[in-house]
Formats: sequence, structure tokens, C-alpha cells
Amino acid sequence: MGQSLVERGSELFYENDFKGNTREVRLKGEAFFDVKKNPDRPFIVHANNIDIKVLGTAFNVKAYQDDENVETTLYRGLVNVSKSDDNSFQPILLYPNQKLILPRAIHSKIETVKVAAASVKNSIIIKQIDSTKAEPLRIETAWIYNRLEFRGDDFATLASKLERWYNVKINFGDTQVQKLNFNGSFEKETVEQALKALKTANSFNYKMNNNEILISSSK
Repeated sequence: MGQSLVERGSELFYENDFKGNTREVRLKGEAFFDVKKNPDRPFIVHANNIDIKVLGTAFNVKAYQDDENVETTLYRGLVNVSKSDDNSFQPILLYPNQKLILPRAIHSKIETVKVAAASVKNSIIIKQIDSTKAEPLRIETAWIYNRLEFRGDDFATLASKLERWYNVKINFGDTQVQKLNFNGSFEKETVEQALKALKTANSFNYKMNNNEILISSSK
């Protein structure tokens, strides 16, 4: 297959033991793939009802069950992204240094979530990543280098990342504190050091009880 790296808390399953005409894996979470080119045996990643088909390429897939989006970031080669449960979904071709963001609503059948076709199309985002940065400095693959990066995340979104990163459970005492926004990165910090650093950016209170953390607004 080449190289694959799986983020902590994520799972990667081999669908057919690579013995058939395709090389297929199923991902729960986040992983980076550097796939050897083999036109006769395409490589396919299944993630949250999204199929990512490649021939030879390097790309990152972020597909956590509790995230609002599935993200695919391409570094080299080409990938084709389609939906496994919706033949009407127009496949999307990604080119190097592009990131595709698919909202969770698109992961379910459109009839079920009652999303209009035009609305679905407008909610798909393809953005260019900063290819001038060295790989260790790129946000999308910072986790490979043991670094947690966040840019403009509200506390609710950041909490999910902290839970996976530190293997903790975070609860909120009120909804207001969830709206706080943060920018930064963590590498060697403990979870308590991380929380103290976040408090310097936005004021809030927290209480720790083993692996459970309660976060609330400052009074």
C-alpha cells in the first residue's frame, strides 16, 4: 500500500485484505496515506459514507463520527470523492494542495435530511492549502508531528479535539462558554497546562476530576 499513519483514537480496517482487484480500507477518525501507484488495483478509502478513490497519491482524511465535516486534503496525485449511498451525488476531483470539506448533512441521504440540491452544492467547500509551508508546519497534518493545531475553533469544536488528543471527557456547564474562540497549538503540554494556556486567551473556569473536565463561564 505504501505508508499510512493513523491518528490516536482512530481506527483503520482492511476491507478485503488487499487480495482482490482493489485495495480498500475503512477509516474511523483521521489518517494520512502515501499510496504506491498501481493503476490495475485502485486504492479506496471508505469514511462516513464517502468513498475516496486514488491511483497513487499522498492525502489526509479526517472523518470522526462526531465531527460536523469530513475533510480530505490532497498533497500529491489525484483523488476522486463520491458517496457510497447516493448515485445522484456528482463525484468531485481533487488536485494537489486542495482541501475538500463535506458537511455532515451530505453524509446522509438527501431525502432523509431534506436538503435541497442547490443547498448541498453550495455547502461543499474546496479550498487551497498553503503549499509554501514545509510539511511539518501544515495545519492539516500537524498531528503526524505530534502537534495539535487549531485556528478560530469555538470551544465546542476544540473540546472534541482535546478529548481525542488527551483521552479525556469534557463537559460544559453552560452554552455561552462553548462560543469562545481560540487560535494556537499544543505539543508537549499536559491537558492542565493546555487549559491554563487557553485561559490566558479567553477567561473561563474549569474543574478536573481524573479524566473528566467541567468547563463553565467565568462569573
